[in-house]
Amino acid sequence: MLLSDSIKAYQSELDLMQHRHDEGIVSGLDVARSLTLLEQTKAQQMSVMASRALYEHAIAALLGQSASSFSIPAAELVAVYPAIPATLPSQVVQRRPDISAAERRVAAANAEIGVARAAFFPTISLGALGGFQNMGGGALLTAPNSFWTLGPLAFLNIFDAGLREALVQGATAKTAESAALYRITVLKAFREVEDNLALLHYLGEENRHQSLAVNAARRTYNLAMNRYREGAVSYLEVIDAENVKLRTEQVELSIETDRMLASVGLIRAIGGAW
Repeated sequence: MLLSDSIKAYQSELDLMQHRHDEGIVSGLDVARSLTLLEQTKAQQMSVMASRALYEHAIAALLGQSASSFSIPAAELVAVYPAIPATLPSQVVQRRPDISAAERRVAAANAEIGVARAAFFPTISLGALGGFQNMGGGALLTAPNSFWTLGPLAFLNIFDAGLREALVQGATAKTAESAALYRITVLKAFREVEDNLALLHYLGEENRHQSLAVNAARRTYNLAMNRYREGAVSYLEVIDAENVKLRTEQVELSIETDRMLASVGLIRAIGGAW
Protein backbone atom coordinates (compact mmCIF):
# COMPACT_ATOMS: atom_id res chain seq x y z
CA MET A 1 0.00 0.00 0.00
CA LEU A 2 2.85 2.39 0.78
CA LEU A 3 4.48 2.01 -2.63
CA SER A 4 1.11 2.13 -4.40
CA ASP A 5 0.29 5.43 -2.70
CA SER A 6 3.75 6.76 -3.54
CA ILE A 7 3.34 5.78 -7.19
CA LYS A 8 0.03 7.62 -7.39
CA ALA A 9 1.63 10.72 -5.88
CA TYR A 10 4.65 10.52 -8.19
CA GLN A 11 2.40 10.08 -11.22
CA SER A 12 0.51 13.24 -10.26
CA GLU A 13 3.80 15.07 -9.90
CA LEU A 14 4.94 13.84 -13.30
CA ASP A 15 1.70 15.06 -14.86
CA LEU A 16 2.26 18.43 -13.19
CA MET A 17 5.86 18.54 -14.42
CA GLN A 18 4.78 17.71 -17.95
CA HIS A 19 2.10 20.42 -17.88
CA ARG A 20 4.55 23.02 -16.55
CA HIS A 21 7.09 21.93 -19.16
CA ASP A 22 4.54 22.31 -21.96
CA GLU A 23 3.90 25.84 -20.76
CA GLY A 24 7.62 26.57 -20.69
CA ILE A 25 7.76 27.01 -16.93
CA VAL A 26 10.20 24.17 -16.20
CA SER A 27 12.87 22.44 -18.22
CA GLY A 28 12.84 18.90 -19.51
CA LEU A 29 15.32 18.08 -16.75
CA ASP A 30 12.62 18.32 -14.09
CA VAL A 31 10.34 16.09 -16.15
CA ALA A 32 13.11 13.51 -16.53
CA ARG A 33 13.85 13.55 -12.79
CA SER A 34 10.18 13.10 -11.96
CA LEU A 35 9.91 10.21 -14.41
CA THR A 36 13.02 8.57 -12.94
CA LEU A 37 11.56 8.71 -9.43
CA LEU A 38 8.28 7.24 -10.63
CA GLU A 39 9.87 4.33 -12.49
CA GLN A 40 12.26 3.54 -9.64
CA THR A 41 9.32 3.28 -7.27
CA LYS A 42 7.45 1.06 -9.70
CA ALA A 43 10.49 -1.22 -9.84
CA GLN A 44 10.51 -1.42 -6.02
CA GLN A 45 6.85 -2.33 -6.10
CA MET A 46 7.50 -5.23 -8.48
CA SER A 47 10.20 -6.55 -6.15
CA VAL A 48 7.85 -6.37 -3.17
CA MET A 49 5.06 -8.05 -5.13
CA ALA A 50 7.40 -10.91 -6.06
CA SER A 51 8.30 -11.47 -2.39
CA ARG A 52 4.65 -11.24 -1.42
CA ALA A 53 3.73 -13.90 -3.98
CA LEU A 54 6.27 -16.31 -2.47
CA TYR A 55 4.94 -15.75 1.05
CA GLU A 56 1.40 -16.20 -0.23
CA HIS A 57 2.33 -19.52 -1.83
CA ALA A 58 3.97 -20.66 1.41
CA ILE A 59 0.80 -19.82 3.36
CA ALA A 60 -1.28 -21.73 0.81
CA ALA A 61 0.91 -24.80 1.30
CA LEU A 62 0.54 -24.57 5.09
CA LEU A 63 -3.23 -24.41 4.67
CA GLY A 64 -3.21 -27.36 2.27
CA GLN A 65 -4.49 -25.30 -0.63
CA SER A 66 -3.33 -24.84 -4.19
CA ALA A 67 -1.07 -21.82 -4.60
CA SER A 68 -2.62 -21.01 -7.98
CA SER A 69 -6.10 -20.58 -6.49
CA PHE A 70 -5.12 -19.10 -3.13
CA SER A 71 -5.01 -15.34 -2.71
CA ILE A 72 -4.75 -12.85 0.15
CA PRO A 73 -6.18 -9.43 -0.75
CA ALA A 74 -3.83 -6.51 -0.25
CA ALA A 75 -4.96 -4.31 2.61
CA GLU A 76 -3.77 -1.51 4.82
CA LEU A 77 -1.49 -2.77 7.58
CA VAL A 78 -3.23 -2.56 10.94
CA ALA A 79 -0.67 -3.35 13.61
CA VAL A 80 -2.35 -5.05 16.57
CA TYR A 81 -0.01 -6.38 19.23
CA PRO A 82 -1.06 -8.65 22.12
CA ALA A 83 -1.13 -6.88 25.46
CA ILE A 84 1.65 -8.14 27.71
CA PRO A 85 0.99 -8.17 31.48
CA ALA A 86 3.37 -6.30 33.78
CA THR A 87 4.91 -9.62 34.85
CA LEU A 88 4.83 -13.12 33.48
CA PRO A 89 5.15 -15.91 36.07
CA SER A 90 7.89 -18.34 35.17
CA GLN A 91 5.44 -21.23 35.47
CA VAL A 92 3.85 -20.31 32.12
CA VAL A 93 7.01 -21.58 30.44
CA GLN A 94 6.31 -25.06 31.81
CA ARG A 95 3.70 -25.47 29.06
CA ARG A 96 6.43 -25.63 26.43
CA PRO A 97 6.62 -29.07 24.80
CA ASP A 98 10.41 -29.25 25.14
CA ILE A 99 10.27 -28.50 28.87
CA SER A 100 7.45 -30.99 29.41
CA ALA A 101 9.41 -33.66 27.55
CA ALA A 102 12.58 -32.94 29.53
CA GLU A 103 10.63 -33.05 32.77
CA ARG A 104 9.15 -36.43 31.86
CA ARG A 105 12.64 -37.75 31.20
CA VAL A 106 13.72 -36.62 34.63
CA ALA A 107 10.60 -38.16 36.15
CA ALA A 108 11.48 -41.47 34.55
CA ALA A 109 14.93 -41.33 36.11
CA ASN A 110 13.79 -40.02 39.46
CA ALA A 111 10.61 -41.46 40.97
CA GLU A 112 10.43 -38.63 43.48
CA ILE A 113 10.46 -35.78 40.96
CA GLY A 114 6.88 -34.84 41.90
CA VAL A 115 7.90 -34.20 45.52
CA ALA A 116 10.66 -31.81 44.53
CA ARG A 117 8.78 -30.26 41.62
CA ALA A 118 7.97 -26.96 43.36
CA ALA A 119 11.62 -26.35 44.23
CA PHE A 120 12.74 -27.81 40.92
CA PHE A 121 11.32 -24.94 38.91
CA PRO A 122 12.65 -21.41 39.66
CA THR A 123 10.19 -18.86 41.04
CA ILE A 124 10.82 -15.60 39.20
CA SER A 125 8.90 -12.99 37.27
CA LEU A 126 9.72 -12.12 33.70
CA GLY A 127 9.13 -8.40 33.28
CA ALA A 128 7.33 -7.16 30.18
CA LEU A 129 9.45 -3.99 30.19
CA GLY A 130 12.46 -5.59 28.57
CA GLY A 131 12.31 -8.85 30.52
CA PHE A 132 14.92 -7.88 33.08
CA GLN A 133 12.99 -8.31 36.34
CA ASN A 134 14.39 -11.02 38.63
CA MET A 135 12.19 -11.10 41.70
CA GLY A 136 14.52 -13.56 43.36
CA GLY A 137 17.62 -11.38 43.23
CA GLY A 138 20.70 -13.39 42.36
CA ALA A 139 19.03 -16.70 43.14
CA LEU A 140 17.84 -17.28 39.58
CA LEU A 141 18.27 -20.96 38.82
CA THR A 142 20.75 -21.31 41.74
CA ALA A 143 18.49 -21.59 44.80
CA PRO A 144 19.89 -24.17 47.24
CA ASN A 145 16.73 -26.25 47.02
CA SER A 146 16.77 -26.31 43.23
CA PHE A 147 16.81 -29.76 41.71
CA TRP A 148 19.90 -29.21 39.59
CA THR A 149 22.11 -27.83 42.39
CA LEU A 150 21.57 -30.71 44.79
CA GLY A 151 23.97 -32.96 42.96
CA PRO A 152 23.78 -36.72 42.41
CA LEU A 153 24.01 -37.55 46.13
CA ALA A 154 20.59 -36.00 46.72
CA PHE A 155 18.94 -38.86 44.87
CA LEU A 156 20.78 -41.79 46.42
CA ASN A 157 17.96 -42.32 48.89
CA ILE A 158 15.60 -43.49 46.16
CA PHE A 159 17.72 -46.52 45.44
CA ASP A 160 17.99 -49.71 47.43
CA ALA A 161 21.27 -49.55 49.30
CA GLY A 162 21.65 -53.29 48.77
CA LEU A 163 22.10 -53.02 45.02
CA ARG A 164 25.50 -53.27 43.54
CA GLU A 165 27.53 -50.07 43.58
CA ALA A 166 27.78 -50.05 39.81
CA LEU A 167 23.99 -49.99 39.43
CA VAL A 168 23.73 -47.18 41.97
CA GLN A 169 26.35 -45.13 40.17
CA GLY A 170 24.76 -45.78 36.79
CA ALA A 171 21.27 -44.79 37.93
CA THR A 172 22.62 -41.75 39.74
CA ALA A 173 24.53 -40.65 36.65
CA LYS A 174 21.41 -41.05 34.52
CA THR A 175 19.41 -38.93 36.95
CA ALA A 176 22.11 -36.26 37.04
CA GLU A 177 22.29 -36.24 33.24
CA SER A 178 18.53 -35.85 32.81
CA ALA A 179 18.55 -33.08 35.42
CA ALA A 180 21.33 -31.27 33.58
CA LEU A 181 19.45 -31.55 30.28
CA TYR A 182 16.32 -30.23 31.96
CA ARG A 183 18.24 -27.27 33.34
CA ILE A 184 19.63 -26.49 29.88
CA THR A 185 16.14 -26.69 28.40
CA VAL A 186 14.74 -24.33 31.03
CA LEU A 187 17.60 -21.88 30.61
CA LYS A 188 17.05 -21.90 26.85
CA ALA A 189 13.34 -21.25 27.34
CA PHE A 190 13.95 -18.33 29.68
CA ARG A 191 16.49 -16.88 27.28
CA GLU A 192 13.98 -17.01 24.43
CA VAL A 193 11.33 -15.33 26.58
CA GLU A 194 13.79 -12.66 27.72
CA ASP A 195 14.96 -12.08 24.14
CA ASN A 196 11.47 -11.46 22.81
CA LEU A 197 10.45 -9.32 25.79
CA ALA A 198 13.51 -7.16 25.22
CA LEU A 199 12.78 -6.96 21.49
CA LEU A 200 9.19 -5.89 22.11
CA HIS A 201 10.28 -3.23 24.58
CA TYR A 202 13.00 -1.66 22.45
CA LEU A 203 11.18 -2.06 19.13
CA GLY A 204 8.23 -0.25 20.69
CA GLU A 205 10.51 2.65 21.61
CA GLU A 206 12.14 2.56 18.19
CA ASN A 207 8.75 2.64 16.51
CA ARG A 208 7.71 5.65 18.58
CA HIS A 209 10.76 7.63 17.47
CA GLN A 210 10.41 6.46 13.87
CA SER A 211 6.78 7.64 13.77
CA LEU A 212 7.97 11.09 14.76
CA ALA A 213 10.57 10.93 11.99
CA VAL A 214 7.90 9.95 9.44
CA ASN A 215 5.71 12.88 10.45
CA ALA A 216 8.65 15.26 10.16
CA ALA A 217 9.61 13.86 6.75
CA ARG A 218 6.07 14.31 5.47
CA ARG A 219 6.00 17.92 6.64
CA THR A 220 9.36 18.51 4.97
CA TYR A 221 8.08 17.08 1.70
CA ASN A 222 4.92 19.21 1.77
CA LEU A 223 6.95 22.34 2.47
CA ALA A 224 9.41 21.52 -0.30
CA MET A 225 6.60 20.92 -2.80
CA ASN A 226 4.86 24.17 -1.88
CA ARG A 227 8.10 26.13 -2.20
CA TYR A 228 8.78 24.50 -5.56
CA ARG A 229 5.38 25.54 -6.86
CA GLU A 230 6.18 29.06 -5.74
CA GLY A 231 9.47 28.90 -7.61
CA ALA A 232 11.52 29.27 -4.41
CA VAL A 233 13.47 25.98 -4.70
CA SER A 234 14.53 23.58 -7.42
CA TYR A 235 12.89 20.24 -8.06
CA LEU A 236 16.01 18.54 -6.67
CA GLU A 237 14.92 19.58 -3.17
CA VAL A 238 11.50 18.07 -3.78
CA ILE A 239 13.05 14.79 -4.93
CA ASP A 240 15.35 14.71 -1.91
CA ALA A 241 12.41 15.30 0.44
CA GLU A 242 10.39 12.59 -1.35
CA ASN A 243 13.19 10.06 -1.03
CA VAL A 244 13.63 10.78 2.67
CA LYS A 245 9.89 10.49 3.26
CA LEU A 246 9.66 7.15 1.47
CA ARG A 247 12.70 5.74 3.29
CA THR A 248 11.39 6.73 6.71
CA GLU A 249 7.98 5.23 5.92
CA GLN A 250 9.61 1.99 4.79
CA VAL A 251 11.70 1.82 7.97
CA GLU A 252 8.55 2.32 10.04
CA LEU A 253 6.89 -0.62 8.28
CA SER A 254 9.98 -2.74 8.85
CA ILE A 255 9.94 -1.96 12.57
CA GLU A 256 6.25 -2.84 12.81
CA THR A 257 6.97 -6.13 11.06
CA ASP A 258 9.75 -6.89 13.55
CA ARG A 259 7.39 -6.13 16.45
CA MET A 260 4.84 -8.58 15.07
CA LEU A 261 7.51 -11.25 14.69
CA ALA A 262 8.69 -10.63 18.26
CA SER A 263 5.10 -10.99 19.49
CA VAL A 264 4.84 -14.34 17.73
CA GLY A 265 8.24 -15.30 19.12
CA LEU A 266 7.10 -14.51 22.67
CA ILE A 267 3.95 -16.59 22.29
CA ARG A 268 6.03 -19.51 21.03
CA ALA A 269 8.63 -19.04 23.78
CA ILE A 270 6.07 -19.33 26.59
CA GLY A 271 4.22 -22.19 24.94
CA GLY A 272 1.02 -20.32 24.10
CA ALA A 273 -1.00 -17.32 25.23
CA TRP A 274 -0.51 -15.94 28.71
